Amino acid sequence: MTEPISTTVTVHGLQELDAKFAEIDVVTGQKTLRGALMFAATPIHKAMREGAPVGVDPDYLERKAQQKNPPSLRKGTRKWSEKANENASATVNVGYRMKRHWYAGLLEFGTKHIAPVGWMRRAADQNWNESVIRFKKNLAKRFERLGI
Repeated sequence: MTEPISTTVTVHGLQELDAKFAEIDVVTGQKTLRGALMFAATPIHKAMREGAPVGVDPDYLERKAQQKNPPSLRKGTRKWSEKANENASATVNVGYRMKRHWYAGLLEFGTKHIAPVGWMRRAADQNWNESVIRFKKNLAKRFERLGI
């Protein structure tokens, strides 16, 4: 089984941000951070959804039409957050839950019979700048609402 794609962005030199988080309790700080990250991940989520490969094989399309609720990478693109753990104060994931979309990793990275498509990495690479800007603006807005 392949390991999930993971990109970590570490920002250094933000003493003001640390000071603001110190002014609020831990739970509120984690909720604030998670909310801002969810907002920031939207451009990557949209790009992944728009760039998801669609089946064109006639056999695949025939089977898909026979299913009541066929799996779709475009519809299956999700954005979800996780609570704090020992590695991070907040985590936001953009991608696919593997139970229904187990083949997403095979298409992304390829196999010996399938060429890699790479739409997930392309979406992250093309939209990370916009996500950072959205994160900064949304976090400032949330701190303003909290009166910090």
